[in-house]
Amino acid sequence: MAQNDSLENQNNETTSPHKPVSNFDINHFFADNRKMIMYVGGGLVALIILFFGYKKFISEPDEIEAETKIFYAEQYFNADSLNLAIKGDGQHMGLQELVDNYGSTTAGKRASYLLGIALYRQAKYDEAIDHLENYDLNDLILQPEALGMIGDCYIEKGENEKAVSYFVKAAEVSKNNFTSPRFYKKAGLVYESLKEYEKAKGYYEKVQKEFPESEAAKQDIEQLIARAEAMMENEK
Repeated sequence: MAQNDSLENQNNETTSPHKPVSNFDINHFFADNRKMIMYVGGGLVALIILFFGYKKFISEPDEIEAETKIFYAEQYFNADSLNLAIKGDGQHMGLQELVDNYGSTTAGKRASYLLGIALYRQAKYDEAIDHLENYDLNDLILQPEALGMIGDCYIEKGENEKAVSYFVKAAEVSKNNFTSPRFYKKAGLVYESLKEYEKAKGYYEKVQKEFPESEAAKQDIEQLIARAEAMMENEK
């Protein structure tokens, strides 16, 4: 009986899932790999110091400086003085110089957006597209507007297929009652121009169903749906 008890206890010790794990292997690992661990730990500390050093002594001062310098360019832009806004006035930086010197800052990204619009107004569509694509601050309103303006550039270039893809991106990047229905409607209008009436109707219906209180829905969306349906009937 005693022998059976001894065997049972021995089996339990071998198979128990709750047997404590010895610290010996862990201690042995640290002993054998102390230098490697110290190098890795030291590297991580160095990276953290570099990150906070860059942020404190380079990134943050650049942000403040860029916000100060963009003031006059924005004033010229708002006054529709596009050449002064783009090139500056000899004393103060224009949008192009701001992008070149502070492109990674928040103000520099905003300068890219304004520069894209200014170049669009000057019919420099390829340059406008380059700068508008640089705007990536994920602003709920300006990000859709930047994408929509790229679509407008492609319309002017006669590349309607590309244009419509940007209008859809603009509508969907930040769903809201202001930009989304407007750009879905523009996508529908472009599809009409391409004689793809079913797709046009689909985007008009998105405006009607998903954004019924929007300005775009209240204006003429029912008429646009009816027109697309009529054109589909004519094609049968």
